[in-house]
Amino acid sequence: MKPSKLVWILLLGLFLFISCGIKKGRTTLVTKERSTEELLQILKNDHNNEIKYLYTKIATKFKSKKYNYSFKTSVKLSRDSLLWFRISFAGIPIFDGWVDKDSITVLDKTKKEYWIEDYKFLSSFVATKVTYDNFEELALGLPIEFDTTRSYMQLKDKNYYVLSTHSQKEIDKFYKGKFDTDDLIMRYYIDPDSLRMQKILLDVPRDTATITISYPEFFYMDGIRIPKQSNLYITTPSDTVTMELKYQKTKVNEPIDFYTVIPEKYREID
Repeated sequence: MKPSKLVWILLLGLFLFISCGIKKGRTTLVTKERSTEELLQILKNDHNNEIKYLYTKIATKFKSKKYNYSFKTSVKLSRDSLLWFRISFAGIPIFDGWVDKDSITVLDKTKKEYWIEDYKFLSSFVATKVTYDNFEELALGLPIEFDTTRSYMQLKDKNYYVLSTHSQKEIDKFYKGKFDTDDLIMRYYIDPDSLRMQKILLDVPRDTATITISYPEFFYMDGIRIPKQSNLYITTPSDTVTMELKYQKTKVNEPIDFYTVIPEKYREID
């Protein structure tokens, strides 16, 4: 028997939306106009950072209508190749796993079982296309699904510069149920003080879900911006999921050893 939906929420929440959050009490105002081309270059610069390797531990609090958990996660990442993770409760490792270009593998260390899923399954689970690049983008705090070949438009906002895949008129129609699309509606929010991306808002029409992704607190290592604390908010018609993540013992660009062997005694489950 495969894992419960909760397990997939934990895994996908951690690695698909690992850098999510909302900055409270924001008072900064946009006082200077900037061109769309200038804002696009900011997103390009954020996306093209110099991280090759990442190691971090994350203290996580997970809450939904049914569940309320605290756990620790260790993460190792080799850019364009592999992301490895370990989830522990009360200091006891429960799940090990890794994500590569083709699939995600999860080992249940308590039951001595494992399962492997491809991205088609993951995409159906969250009602939108999922790729390995999404895992890396969000683990590294990069603009997700940012496409340099498509057109973006600038929206008015008093606190942020905002680039969007859709016009404000289309977004307003969507919230009123009058705009039918299967495309993700994505908005990138750029802080007017630091001129760095701080928040992403995703509307997933097929799942009637809204996902708020932002970057309220970062720190710098060797000139590279790394998330320090983040939160996740996913709202659907049936539930609201929140995750608070605090990054600890982070290292960047130090070569990492990965252990991606499935023990012989583990049983594969369908």
